[in-house]
Amino acid sequence: MYTEKELLEIAKEVISKNNHLNAKLGGSLMLYNMGINKHRDAADIDIICDDLCDDTKSERFPWTPQGFELYDIDGILSCVSAMRFINSNGLRIKFMWGEDIEKIINNIPCAELSQMILYKLMYSKHDITSESRNKHLDDLIFLFVNNFNLKI
Repeated sequence: MYTEKELLEIAKEVISKNNHLNAKLGGSLMLYNMGINKHRDAADIDIICDDLCDDTKSERFPWTPQGFELYDIDGILSCVSAMRFINSNGLRIKFMWGEDIEKIINNIPCAELSQMILYKLMYSKHDITSESRNKHLDDLIFLFVNNFNLKI
């Protein structure tokens, strides 16, 4: 198990090595970097990129640290929307296509908070399992109640 601080250090290296893809931090780890109170600790690394390709010889194929292997892909070739990599410890790095505007927070390129909220809303409605849909919905409820002073 990795701490969020350790995950953030790995994410910084991944973002730096994928600058050519305009890589930005996303997901719960981005919330941690922003100092936002969240429902659960980050357990993986989400990276938002302007371009992805599943051809390992292409410059658009994302770089990962040694020990990570491609786990699965959503889409193919020039229409890749997500690529997941995993290491022997179970750490996942997910690269997702997105046209988010980059914001530098604590010297780390990050995606837009509003865009992340929109993605979580879509996942809470359309993700594969009801467990995953509920996880994203619980994240959003906690985020709004504990950070934006909304009362339920």
